[in-house]
Amino acid sequence: MTGPDPVGLETVEAAAIADAFGVDAVRVGGAVCALRADIDEVFINRVIGLGVTEPAAAATLDRIADVFGSVRHSVALAPGAQPPGLPDMLRERGYEAGYAWVKFQRPAATPHEAATDLRVEARVHPERCVEASGYDLDVHGGLTQRLSCPGAPVGRALVLHDSMMVAMLPALAPAFERSTWTRQAALDPAMLSAEAPDVVIFEVVERTLWEGLPGW
Repeated sequence: MTGPDPVGLETVEAAAIADAFGVDAVRVGGAVCALRADIDEVFINRVIGLGVTEPAAAATLDRIADVFGSVRHSVALAPGAQPPGLPDMLRERGYEAGYAWVKFQRPAATPHEAATDLRVEARVHPERCVEASGYDLDVHGGLTQRLSCPGAPVGRALVLHDSMMVAMLPALAPAFERSTWTRQAALDPAMLSAEAPDVVIFEVVERTLWEGLPGW
């Protein structure tokens, strides 16, 4: 396998994003602007491939600003994006450096099949989980939902989480007779007292460790 190909990786991702977003994707100077004005999320509203197939110019950045308007967005810069001063050009326009995203590259051949004797077996029973209030996989920040699952092996749980934990709710909730799920990053003493949990689970995506954990 050859070494990493940033140009190829960015080009492939930009094409995939353009295809997925359809009319909500705008091509600007070799880059793709993915825009969903109804979603306030910089991981969705972002620019891919800037300065990869052609150097970015001030006019390119002006056009990107026009595309997004007041919508919060991010610019994913690939290693070697041109011109070399592109990061400074973005800073001058108010952008701030964030954390890096990882991309993986492998040959297009069929993946190797690894043999394993590992067996995954369910120890909880999702059918026991009864909706208590606000059961919603699309829960957003600031919302709290409570679920009761009679007969579960553990008593009460308080789960503080971010969006990465949302999809785990159906799988994890049946482990607790009562669980309270809230999208907040700090433990509220009043909530802790009111819920009186046997278990407190605090989940954050890995980048939060780099950015710094919230105060407790």
